[in-house]
Amino acid sequence: MIIVLRSKPDVNSYLEDCAKRRLKLPMVCPKCYGKTHHHGNYHRKVWLGGHEVILIKVFRTYCPRCKVTISHPPAFLLKGYVTAKAVIEQVIRWFRGNTPIRAIVRMLGVSRRTVQRYLKRCDQWLAAGLIEL
Repeated sequence: MIIVLRSKPDVNSYLEDCAKRRLKLPMVCPKCYGKTHHHGNYHRKVWLGGHEVILIKVFRTYCPRCKVTISHPPAFLLKGYVTAKAVIEQVIRWFRGNTPIRAIVRMLGVSRRTVQRYLKRCDQWLAAGLIEL
């Protein structure tokens, strides 16, 4: 089960909060409303554009009552994507501002297919409130 952690929207603030142990994890199970406890963390890569890739911690909690492990990824990531939301939002802004896909591909150093994938899912993410432009 995944519950997005309502943290600050940028990577640097999240990393700072992790280092200073200021993140507040929800300690109530969304399924049975029982008390959860910390269940470790795992590392995940985040691509920030260009050649900048960092590792972040994604924290987990466990509900002993219903035996469910819950991951709490930060709000600046989309499920299943390594790319930070800010980069995806910028790609969509450039495209809507009439920047050709070829130019976007050159600026980011990604494949044309990656940019097209972001643009294909843009309306779905906007409707669900996952990204903002």
